[in-house]
Amino acid sequence: DKVCAEYQMLYMEEPYFSYDARLYSHSAERFRVGLACGEKLHNGEAFLPYFESRSITVAQPDVAVCSGLREAKRICDTAALFGISVQPHICGSPIAYAATLQLEAVVQNFVMQECLCTCLEPEWIEYGQYDLSPQHAVIAIPDRPGIGQDLSERAVKEAQRIHLE
Repeated sequence: DKVCAEYQMLYMEEPYFSYDARLYSHSAERFRVGLACGEKLHNGEAFLPYFESRSITVAQPDVAVCSGLREAKRICDTAALFGISVQPHICGSPIAYAATLQLEAVVQNFVMQECLCTCLEPEWIEYGQYDLSPQHAVIAIPDRPGIGQDLSERAVKEAQRIHLE
């Protein structure tokens, strides 16, 4: 906590592996810096104990984990009702990345875009038809149809195909 305060950190992301809202609530009382969590929570109901206890200052829903854009938007809107910010988690494909950008464009309590180093690797970028990398620390929201990204021919060609009967 002292190190977080010394470096004026905005918040501490996922300080525990546990998804026990009571543990976060207990810690929130002891830390001077806010706590963030949520990247593995599957729906809005799972976030409610954190919101109601105000044990986190930043919610981190993941579009690919929480059933898509509609549920992610619902989580973000509910967080706003409790005065909680959001920083959506992204650790997926260029499709999930583009969907997350669209979510962030319409969320009033958005703090910042998470951008893992993996998302900036040329091989990863090439799985999408468009490069959505930050330019001068700014990410442009795609304005193409849909979410503004499609899989590249390479991604389709290299995809593992599983046939179910």
